[in-house]
Amino acid sequence: YNDPDSSTGWSVKGTNGEVHDGDSMKISSLQSSLSTLEFTEYYDYDCKDLSVYGLDKPQMTIEVKYTQEVEIESDGDHTVDSEEIADTSEEDEHEVVYETVDKSVVLYVGDLNENHVYYVRMDGSSEIRGIPQTTLGTYMNAKVFDYWSLTVDSINISDLKYLEVTYDGKTYELQRVTEEVVKKTENKNGEMEEETEMITTYYVNEVEVDSTVFLDFFRNAGNVECQNRLKEPQKIRNPQLELKYYGVDGSVVHIKYGERDGNFYNVTDQDGNSGIVNKMKVKELINQLITLINEIE
Repeated sequence: YNDPDSSTGWSVKGTNGEVHDGDSMKISSLQSSLSTLEFTEYYDYDCKDLSVYGLDKPQMTIEVKYTQEVEIESDGDHTVDSEEIADTSEEDEHEVVYETVDKSVVLYVGDLNENHVYYVRMDGSSEIRGIPQTTLGTYMNAKVFDYWSLTVDSINISDLKYLEVTYDGKTYELQRVTEEVVKKTENKNGEMEEETEMITTYYVNEVEVDSTVFLDFFRNAGNVECQNRLKEPQKIRNPQLELKYYGVDGSVVHIKYGERDGNFYNVTDQDGNSGIVNKMKVKELINQLITLINEIE
């Protein structure tokens, strides 16, 4: 569902009630495929017994909820929709206004026949149609975590209080400090004027470091993506790399990376969500961290 509070603009809610940021590309692809669903067969124009097609107890229901702007015409005393106005012979001028209304489309999926076509029915209709198994299989076999965002959690640098990074048994504190500095300059008349300037400085363990090196590591840490999500949480007892983001609002994002095999790392967050990340991506991040650490040593 659309969620302005999600980092991706979408959230995914499972049957257990857990909510995760959704992968915007995968959800957009899902929307696109749903919008192009087509019936390929026609079986019954006025079904009296839904059980014949397995539609008395559908094995899957697809419901798309959306909002639509509906034109409303007002005569000043009361508001009526455009259909009501069309049915009258009044010639009075009416003010046209719009209202957002909730709408939905529901598709019920029943049995699979010998031709590998599912019997389907739209809500409110007695017509029985068909959609191929190859088309509906995408939805039948989908798992909730297939739509989770692949991006590893982080905090935007503008919302960051500080970041703790633990590697090779040592912990480093990364911080971005923005200060307002007042400078005095002489104008063309020889008079002194005050000018305010915002200065941003980057620190590791309270030692100032090069901004480019700092930002290269920070941005890449926030841009790591899982190759795929894992349904079962993975426990990382001895993480090779650990990041704790502390937000100015008191929020904490805790990320752990641990070797999985020769090709991948496991990654987990503070909510127990897990995924696998290409080993080369993590190695690149570690090398950038080492370059940053060398700035203070």
